[in-house]
Formats: sequence, C-alpha cells, structure tokens
Amino acid sequence: MHRKVDVVVDIPAFVGVLLTGAMLLEAAPGTATLNLQIRVGLIAILANAYCAHAVFRRASCSECNDWEGFETREYLQHKEGSVVLLGVLKALGTGICLA
Repeated sequence: MHRKVDVVVDIPAFVGVLLTGAMLLEAAPGTATLNLQIRVGLIAILANAYCAHAVFRRASCSECNDWEGFETREYLQHKEGSVVLLGVLKALGTGICLA
C-alpha cells in the first residue's frame, strides 16, 4: 500500500517541488534566507527520495519473506521521514520569512 502512495503522491510531489523551485529560482533575488530555504528544501527532497527508495526495498523484502531486511528498512524509512518533516517545516518557515 505504501508503495502505491509513493508512486501516486510522494514521488510526483517532490519532483514537482524540485522542478517548480528550479523554474522560480531564475527570477528570485539571491538572499541569505532564500539560500537557506533552497538548502533545507533540497535536504527534504533528497530525504524523501531516500524514503521512497526504502519503501520499495521494504516491499521487496516483504515479497521475499526477508523480515529482517524489512525491519531494517522500516526503521531507516521512519528515521529519514523525520528528516523530511524537519526539512519541510524549515523550508516553509523560511518561505514565510521571505513573503
């Protein structure tokens, strides 16, 4: 189930954020706050991509009855999920400062 959510929601969302952010970057004035927002946004995107990869690996472990591998990926995916959340919140906070 989580794999389907990643394919339909998470992956298109972070790819869309990356692409629209890159398009907007050309028109934005370079400030320290914007640079911070870009860095934390990229951290969140990379962490989300890692989480998506972990979800696919976890599903593969499940299909092969590799429950030790499943538990390892489960732990790592949830740990990286907290990095995603913190990155998104920090990027949002710096975006509010820029507004």
